[in-house]
Amino acid sequence: MSAAGIPGRILAFWSVMHDSIRSHCGGDARSASGVKMRGGWEEFELAWLAGQVDCLRERNAMNEILNVHVEVQVKPGMEEAFVAASGENARCSRMEPGVIRFDLLRDAELPGRFLLIEVYRNPAAAIAHKETAHYGTWRDTVAPMMAVPRVGRKYATLDSPDA
Repeated sequence: MSAAGIPGRILAFWSVMHDSIRSHCGGDARSASGVKMRGGWEEFELAWLAGQVDCLRERNAMNEILNVHVEVQVKPGMEEAFVAASGENARCSRMEPGVIRFDLLRDAELPGRFLLIEVYRNPAAAIAHKETAHYGTWRDTVAPMMAVPRVGRKYATLDSPDA
């Protein structure tokens, strides 16, 4: 038996779990009240058992991160106009609070083929993006440039440093 009558093996388990969670959370495990844990196993055990280790809830929020890949093929001769309009849309989109990342890529072998990679904090942020003035301007500007309708694919985030 050790501190407060807790068997040593249980105390050792909680010590390892605490260190693991602190490491997983970037050394910043916090209780649900937002108080930074000081390393006491009792505090950690109570928070862990109650499901109140905030960094774990934040990591679970990764499941809400939405990646959207939009494949675009533009008409010959429209490439630079598309790049200009899409670059402006990307810069404005990056300023939206729900946008984690917004990239414009061009195929290295086919100059008329592009890929937009959009990463949103959650599906609601993707919906909010489509309600912005800059998105509406972009959509209307590039519509006549499309050789074929653009294709958007949604991906759930399984692991990301952006979470």
